[in-house]
Amino acid sequence: MAKTYCFGLFAVAMVSYAACPQKTEQAQQETVQQDTSHYMYSALEGLCYAEDNVARGGLVMTELVKMGMDYSVQPFEIEGQHYRNIITKIDVENESHNLAFTAHYDRVDVGCGVIDNGSGTAVLLGMIKDLKESPKDNDLSFIFFDAEERGLWGSEYYVANTEERFDAVFNIDMAAYGDSLMISRGVHYLGEFIPTTESLNQLIIEICNENSIPYILTENKWTDNVSFNAAGLPAASVVRINSALPYPYPIHNEGDNMSNTDINALLQTEEFML
Repeated sequence: MAKTYCFGLFAVAMVSYAACPQKTEQAQQETVQQDTSHYMYSALEGLCYAEDNVARGGLVMTELVKMGMDYSVQPFEIEGQHYRNIITKIDVENESHNLAFTAHYDRVDVGCGVIDNGSGTAVLLGMIKDLKESPKDNDLSFIFFDAEERGLWGSEYYVANTEERFDAVFNIDMAAYGDSLMISRGVHYLGEFIPTTESLNQLIIEICNENSIPYILTENKWTDNVSFNAAGLPAASVVRINSALPYPYPIHNEGDNMSNTDINALLQTEEFML
């Protein structure tokens, strides 16, 4: 897989220096970063204080409307409960690849669900905000999954009920916390090993090495890429952790709140994914 699949922010400044002096270019980039940072933090606050997962999904749709994005809703019902995935796209002519970026917007009942996974949701919204004005050479889908916390239900339903096939799927989870990336080789389930797509993991590792971002290789990180991998589809996840602190992290507990949110980590994750 070529590096042109994603992670393109580091090429943003590659314009003519004759037309745009370096200082002006840097100032413009810093302005964009600050604007995106403020936007994602505001979205994260909204997700934190949303009453429930229905309201969190509503906030996502409201933000997409504000950005002038068309979206579709994929409703589903499991065990008598109603859920919905939210999908939006940025298509280009003569695309090189068809890529998807995903995150779950639902949370558990304890804490505010900002790290897990309002942060991934905010990163997707930030990416859309940045990319809609300057699309890349790839068709991009952004999928906000419901019911991940119930057992990857939203992503499982999506994979089982879509004809869309992507060249690569990158899932984002726990994006506003920690100093390192957690890269999962795969998960063990019912005596079988479901591997993460190795070429995508290697791409993530390569970008980490190029930009001096620490990472930890592990197994059994259950998040939405697993639904794609279980179906034999190419997918991997970008998950942040704090390498200096033992588990439990501030997720699925009262520590998952705005006070433990690292806005710099949030912005770094968004830049990493562009």
